[in-house]
Amino acid sequence: MKNIIKADGMKLKRTWVFWTILMTPLFLTGFLAVVYAARGDILKPHGWTGLIAWANYFLPLTVLLGITLLASMLASIEHDARSWKQSFAFPLSKSRLFISKFIWVNICLILSAILTVIGLTILGLLIQFEERVPWTLLLKEAFFPYLASVSVISIQVWLSLNIKNQAVPILIGSLGAMISLFLAYAPQPVFHLLPWAYPPLASPLNEGMYTQWAWIGIALGGLLLWIGASHFSKRELT
Repeated sequence: MKNIIKADGMKLKRTWVFWTILMTPLFLTGFLAVVYAARGDILKPHGWTGLIAWANYFLPLTVLLGITLLASMLASIEHDARSWKQSFAFPLSKSRLFISKFIWVNICLILSAILTVIGLTILGLLIQFEERVPWTLLLKEAFFPYLASVSVISIQVWLSLNIKNQAVPILIGSLGAMISLFLAYAPQPVFHLLPWAYPPLASPLNEGMYTQWAWIGIALGGLLLWIGASHFSKRELT
């Protein structure tokens, strides 16, 4: 398993994965810097909570779009090179190939979440809020939406690996990202059950048991990973 993960890591060097990892922190930090430069006199009194609240409007969208792009990049490497037969010729479990892609998407998102914390911290220090950095709130805001999106990672990896035309999984992932906020804050609770609603609901700025959405995302993601890996192991790809 370790060798498969290493091999996938080598393949990623030929992709735009580095810029995809930077997408969330660069977009958030850059956009919020412009907003505070234009309306700093109004926004600065709200302190760190105000900055994190602004970030929360866009973080779920960028996380879900990042998942979509990363899963597609990993799958495109195999589809474009027509390397499935070569990979399956070795005495390797197909399910392990699936899990390796899943692991790499998670690694990239963890790196992106760390960079998001760093970017927001630097921006907040430059704005010079009066209160201290709320590390707990900042870390929860960066990592809880990621944890809640594990189920979406399983879905997008399965779609990307099983559908050769990457326009289809990218379209599905992009639509899910765009409607995530609407699903999360829809008055009908049934929409909250869809995996794309979990990241916005997992924000620590929400009232109530927001942590449950991170645990639900992880639990459902594990179940979907097992189902997806089992299905992929029975596929005959060319």
